[in-house]
Amino acid sequence: MSNEEPNYMKKRKEFIKDRDLEVNTSKNNRNDKKTNKKRYKAKSGTKNNANLKLKKLLAATALTGITIVGVAKGYDHYQEQKTPITLEQALESGENLEKLGIDKDIAVKIENIKDKLENEDITNEELIKLSRDINEIQFDTIKMKLANTLGCNEEDITLHTALEDKQSGKTVESVDVKNGEKYINRSLTRRENTITDEISDYIRSIGKMQTTMQKIQTGDINRKEIIENYKSAIDKVDKLAATEMKFDKKGNIFLETTKVSELNKSSQDKTISNNEKNNQQLDEER
Repeated sequence: MSNEEPNYMKKRKEFIKDRDLEVNTSKNNRNDKKTNKKRYKAKSGTKNNANLKLKKLLAATALTGITIVGVAKGYDHYQEQKTPITLEQALESGENLEKLGIDKDIAVKIENIKDKLENEDITNEELIKLSRDINEIQFDTIKMKLANTLGCNEEDITLHTALEDKQSGKTVESVDVKNGEKYINRSLTRRENTITDEISDYIRSIGKMQTTMQKIQTGDINRKEIIENYKSAIDKVDKLAATEMKFDKKGNIFLETTKVSELNKSSQDKTISNNEKNNQQLDEER
């Protein structure tokens, strides 16, 4: 494998100098895209299993209102109940893409990447390409949600993560908007214009993904480690996509996360309510 750095790595390269790391993407420089809708319009020729799966899911949700009931038991079940729901679970529960602040193109790409990572025969060349796809969807997802929340264009948003303390490894993340607005980690002293820990963690995961991309380019390919990193990265994207991003009066950006346990309780409550209505209807008919 050549040691020469390709153009995409130059554009997406992670700069780390002592105390500062800036995460950016080449998409910031795409001035030929005038609007978010045009920029993220789904390609008409997209035909894959993920697209078909999403179409079926959206159709089934619109027609029947699918419910989810957990059946796992023990510690794994307890841990699962505490985790945020995935995009698929959100759609099954009745959420729609517009409310979640993303479009169909992003939803299809997430499912497509997840499908590829389940392929045990994936080649090293495919892994290299997949790193670019994952890094792109990481940016696309958070930027689209931020733009919809803040009422700005995606290309006006820049994400940063800076190393605050070398010894502890503590970092500070921020969302910078072209109009001068800046949103930083919530702390003991900062209560306005902040981002939550979940958003900070997501921004850090983009930097981690770019580090993985650099290792791959130098020929350092540990398949097991890389695939684990990929799955961790796309899991964060999947769960962010399923979460509503909101903005309060003090200028704080936060996520309204739904846990699996909450989704199960909601589904069970709906089932009980429907059963009661059905029983009442039967009683009236008698």
